[in-house]
Amino acid sequence: MGDSPTSSIQRSDAQSSSVISSEKLKRLYIGMVHLRALKAGGSKRTPLFSEACEVAALVDLQPGDMIATLSGQRVGLFAHGASSSVPQESRAASYSVLDDGGSNRLAIATGVAFVNRTQRMNNVVVAFAKFGDIARAIDSVQFAQERNLAIIYFEQTTADTRKSKPTLHHLPTIPVDDSDAVAVYRVAYESIEKARRGAGPTLIQCIWHQSLSARSRAKDERADPVVYMEQYLRKRNLWSDELRS
Repeated sequence: MGDSPTSSIQRSDAQSSSVISSEKLKRLYIGMVHLRALKAGGSKRTPLFSEACEVAALVDLQPGDMIATLSGQRVGLFAHGASSSVPQESRAASYSVLDDGGSNRLAIATGVAFVNRTQRMNNVVVAFAKFGDIARAIDSVQFAQERNLAIIYFEQTTADTRKSKPTLHHLPTIPVDDSDAVAVYRVAYESIEKARRGAGPTLIQCIWHQSLSARSRAKDERADPVVYMEQYLRKRNLWSDELRS
């Protein structure tokens, strides 16, 4: 229970047909570049190379949607419009905390989703989590599932860690490569639309390359999400040097 119907990590194929528009693909790339720049000027605790998961999770949020961020995470600033890739009408309100208390943050996020449900609103809550946060907030997670609340959990983890502990919940779970913004966007879009329909929460596990150093990731187009997205756009004949600038 709790596993995705597809046990392998989701990854896109640049040669496959895609329902994602060209403009949306470009927005994903521009958003990642802006978020990388925000991180470069931020706290040393800010995780690098997680831009694909973060931008893909937020790019389609609507006014009234909310995000619960990790301590040091820059997506709150990004969602408020620091990136020109997020149009004014699509920017989300941001709920963030000062500490890294995962269980409290997820409990509050669940409470927001519950209020949305009682007020018959179709707004969604996107909650970012480190590995272990879901287990520590299991009561809140189960509450969200039992009541089909509109909340999407994005958990940063590794393939080894993901398999090391038994599942304590029954959430629909989708593992996805955290370097691949297109793959993350596809599952995020489907999960958010599902939540808006009242069909309940989803856990999206962003699997990162634990074995690679930051320097190695920056040199590997399959590991650095910004580089990988640039190569994806080139293969689809959507690249222009103006995008980078």
